[in-house]
Amino acid sequence: MESIGFLAAVAITTILSCVYSTRYDGDELLEVLVKGDAQMDAFNETLQHFQNRISVWQPPVASTGAGHVHVENEDKDEFKDRLKTAKIPFRVLIRDVQENIDNERMSNPSEGIALPWDDGAAEGGRRNRRRWRRRRADAVPSNGSIVGKYATYGEIREWLYDLERRFPDLAEVKVIGKTFQGRDLLLLKIGNRTTTATTLRPGIWVDAGTHAREWITVSSAIYIISQILTNFWTANEDVSLIGNVDWYIVPLVNPDGYAHTQAINGTRLWRKNRSVYNTSYSTFYNLSCRGTDINRNFGFHWREIGAGTDPCLETYSGPWAMSENETRAIADFLSGHDAAVRGYVTIHSYGQLFMVRWAYSLDAPPIPEFNRTIAVASEAVRAINASSGIEYRAGTSPQLLYEFGGGSGDWVRANTAIRHAYDVELRDRGDFGFLLPANYVLPVGEEIWQAVKVVASHVLEDYPPIETTTTTTRTSHNTATTTNTPVFFKRGRCSVLVYLLFLVLF
Repeated sequence: MESIGFLAAVAITTILSCVYSTRYDGDELLEVLVKGDAQMDAFNETLQHFQNRISVWQPPVASTGAGHVHVENEDKDEFKDRLKTAKIPFRVLIRDVQENIDNERMSNPSEGIALPWDDGAAEGGRRNRRRWRRRRADAVPSNGSIVGKYATYGEIREWLYDLERRFPDLAEVKVIGKTFQGRDLLLLKIGNRTTTATTLRPGIWVDAGTHAREWITVSSAIYIISQILTNFWTANEDVSLIGNVDWYIVPLVNPDGYAHTQAINGTRLWRKNRSVYNTSYSTFYNLSCRGTDINRNFGFHWREIGAGTDPCLETYSGPWAMSENETRAIADFLSGHDAAVRGYVTIHSYGQLFMVRWAYSLDAPPIPEFNRTIAVASEAVRAINASSGIEYRAGTSPQLLYEFGGGSGDWVRANTAIRHAYDVELRDRGDFGFLLPANYVLPVGEEIWQAVKVVASHVLEDYPPIETTTTTTRTSHNTATTTNTPVFFKRGRCSVLVYLLFLVLF
């Protein structure tokens, strides 16, 4: 009986391994050029013929007709024949998807780059040297940098809490929700916590990792965190900008899906979260039919366009609007901080785009602040190009990409006081797609950091901070001392005085 039980266990393990393991040997990524309604109809019919075996990385966009399609090895010859019959031009971008995945994993370093507070290379400049040394003396030893690598969920969690211990006057980790599989949805708030409660600084929200396979977005959010804290640490010229903002950063919106893409028996190109609903699709033998596309689940023009009703589709919008834990956590937090958060940047990949509202329709009435936000987006694009030479484009999603409803950016603009709401698509344009080697992590992170600073500068221009003249500083012994407001928090004082004078006179 024991031998039978052992064999049964082996059989079950083997079955599960076959079900969960996903390899992409010989799979190709094709770029197609779909022009006109007739070709689009033929393209959609071809996709339907192959059911869910074809993964559309980028749908054909209206401006150029170009789209990117991941085709399995056993289907690629027939798929190409059908494209030829429909007279749809195509070319191969990636000849072996699995080879790219293997290269991506092999390029990923075991540790991130050393940061100033890790190696003692900088002590915060002459003005702040003593203050930072005092903090370092009581700091918890670093768990290791994850900047410059593709980190795991566990590494990200550990690093965020390490930052909170290292920078008690700046960083605070908040758990804003739980995922379907029970992981914490973590937000890091960065801002001078020594100021009194009457200090009001505009907040900027940055999130990444909504789609599990977009690893470069997660590493870029981590890079942004490192740059904000490095600016505080070294007191360089950017601190006057960064210090006047409260930063709300969720580096990983979709922990369950992300963990699945990194699991030994996982699926590297998984997009959705990992929730399961009691539907006829979600069976033991069809485990691809689980999960919801978080960026199609928000309750604004939900399921009207660009979203799937079939749980097996990568763009499945969920059984109802706001059904997902991650969606509700973000919406609840932003709704509860409606007066604090003034800027919103959600980071995706890929395509090299910086987009403003709206996403749900090309014919939607323009937002009142369209000219303002498109100017900010254009400036952010120029900052990226000046930083790296890489060209991004500014516009709306229907202009540059496609129409879709249920997106987070549209929901934020429609349901909160946030007017600076931007969607970003990072590198590249298809050479690697979602599979950027790890040597891209730092340059891509630097690009988006330059763009985010542009957004921050304009948010500050529209919403200057209002502060008091005293601060309460916590020391390592939990004693309080009163000091003058730091120089880098004095920006906007004139605006405050003018405002108060206006109230007195009128």
